[in-house]
Amino acid sequence: MLLPRPLVALLLVFGCLHAEDVKVAELRQKAAQGDAAAQWSLGCLYESGRGVAADPVEAVRWFRKSADQGHAPAMNSLGIAHCTGVGAPMDADSAVRLFREAIAKGCVAAYSSLGICHSRGFGVKRDQAEAVRLYRLAAEGGDPAGQYNLWDAYQNGRGVPRDPVEAVRWCRKSAEGGYLMAQHNLGNCYVSGQGVEKDLAEGAKWLRKAAEQGGAPSQYNLAVLHARGMGVPRDLVEAYAWFKVAKANDAVASVRKGLTPEQVAEGDQRAEKITQQILAGTR
Repeated sequence: MLLPRPLVALLLVFGCLHAEDVKVAELRQKAAQGDAAAQWSLGCLYESGRGVAADPVEAVRWFRKSADQGHAPAMNSLGIAHCTGVGAPMDADSAVRLFREAIAKGCVAAYSSLGICHSRGFGVKRDQAEAVRLYRLAAEGGDPAGQYNLWDAYQNGRGVPRDPVEAVRWCRKSAEGGYLMAQHNLGNCYVSGQGVEKDLAEGAKWLRKAAEQGGAPSQYNLAVLHARGMGVPRDLVEAYAWFKVAKANDAVASVRKGLTPEQVAEGDQRAEKITQQILAGTR
């Protein structure tokens, strides 16, 4: 059973949401010495490509080493790999077993993972109400992914009555916890006035936060706001730069037509600076 592409992205994003940023050499040394937490964190770096070349197979190898020692977050990450088929064979039974074991060991994020399985009927009976119950346990435990999943449930009426206002409440909690997709959707809610009073400046603020984490859809939307002067000053050079960061080639070409050669050069410089800051995690 193939999981929908957005679900794969969602699982991969929150699997290592809380991994700590440390020096790779130091982490590698600790992992080689058998430190379970370091093994999980190293796996997260290989999964995300932060500080090392992205390698999902190597990520899973470290997740498995850590999980074999009983490290609950690693169990969750390994379960996600078996859900998505990224770095490991898709295996619904193993994924569900790992999520349940992680929950038993106190991993709050695993409630979200198991909830998604119930939402999709992956390895368990499809049950939207049970999915929401699990999301809520994660959300009330402070897990941004669980809070985001509750946003999605209330936004789309899956397992609960549709309630855009309640959806935004949970989306805000998740966004405040640094969750990229929540920041993106909260920004869009403010821009459109869905579930909250329309506020273009507030929308731009949240879209920028997500854009600076590397979210290409947020980068695109932020560029549109700059191009139209919505919630931010109209600035075609800034719009050009963000479209370029988002790799929106058609939009880059369109905006370029209205810029002077000097403005194009400035936009190119801004785009390169933004890209490097995002990669370095300093934006």
